Amino acid sequence: MDNIIMSLGIVAYNEEDFLPSLLQDIFNQSFPKAQTEILFINSMSTDKTCRIFQEFKENDGCFKVSFTDTFDS
Repeated sequence: MDNIIMSLGIVAYNEEDFLPSLLQDIFNQSFPKAQTEILFINSMSTDKTCRIFQEFKENDGCFKVSFTDTFDS
């Protein structure tokens, strides 16, 4: 059974300039990372938003991270 207590949903469209600072702010929170899940939804971005989401998912070991790209639909 997962011990997830908090879920964050991030829906983004062409937010490559703002995502790094947002992800850093989330990482800096004092809430237990192991009890946090982050749901990334890329809303058909044409910039590097999707790549930033994917890299965070691949490199982060603290949060439970899910990623959906609306191009996959």
